[in-house]
Amino acid sequence: MINEIDDYLKGVMENNEKQIEMSDSPIGSSGAKCVAAAVTFCEGLQEMKLSNCDIKDSGARALFDEITQSRSLLVIDLSRNPLTEKCFDSLVNLL
Repeated sequence: MINEIDDYLKGVMENNEKQIEMSDSPIGSSGAKCVAAAVTFCEGLQEMKLSNCDIKDSGARALFDEITQSRSLLVIDLSRNPLTEKCFDSLVNLL
C-alpha cells in the first residue's frame, strides 16, 4: 500500500496538481505520514481530501505539522477518521 501511495504522490508532485484525493482509501496513519512528507513538495496544492482513511492521531499530527510549511493549502478534509483530542495541539499550532 505504501508503494501505491508514493506513486500517487509522485504523480501529484510531477503534474503540479492542486488536489490530493484519497478519501475512502485505508491508508491509515503510516499513509498519512507519507502524504505529510510530500506536502512541502506539492507547490500549488490547494486541497487535501483524506476522509474515511482510518487516520489516527499520529498521522493527523504529522499532517498538521507539515502543513504549516504549505503556503497554498486551503482545505483539508479529515472527516470520518478516528481522531481524538490527542492531535488537537498540532491542529491549534497549524491554525
